[in-house]
Amino acid sequence: MKETELTVQVYNSIEETKSILENKGFVFVKQFVLNDFYFSNKQTAELEKMEYIDIINNSILLRDITGDVKETELIFKNKELDFNGNVVAEEKIKSKVENYKNTKAILLKSGLTCWCNLVQNLFIYKKDNTELAIQSVDDLGLFIEYEEEPNMKNLSKEEKFEKMKQFLLSLNLKIGNNFSCKKVYLKLKNK
Repeated sequence: MKETELTVQVYNSIEETKSILENKGFVFVKQFVLNDFYFSNKQTAELEKMEYIDIINNSILLRDITGDVKETELIFKNKELDFNGNVVAEEKIKSKVENYKNTKAILLKSGLTCWCNLVQNLFIYKKDNTELAIQSVDDLGLFIEYEEEPNMKNLSKEEKFEKMKQFLLSLNLKIGNNFSCKKVYLKLKNK
């Protein structure tokens, strides 16, 4: 099932961001680290010339999660963009992996290229049905990710995106104007 997810860059410090959310009634839930490795059958030089949607829809993500529970997943993301390049829908297909190092070796030995390693320290905050992830991303800075809530299922993709955007603006954080930041693409382009 495809869902809407917004990601926006935050220019407050992580301490300021946490404080602002807590003052708005959000409660800290958990912290964990995502160590993401993106693989493709294309070489990095070729990927650097491609559009984001073509890169991500032709990549496999190996995600190593470290926190209260340690687990590894193999993920395929199928994203849908609107005419402005915003991600308005995303489907994730996930499979648990028993051995992260062996899975990485299999992907590399099968001829896939590991074109990006994205490390993110996440702090999850929740208020009622709203969950926000503060993401401190190595080499890129601070972001907030907001996934659609269950009560948004009957809205169109565009209505969800706009409602979620207005909510993020209402937090009064210093944020960017791109509500569909593509962190892995930013890292690829910033090499």
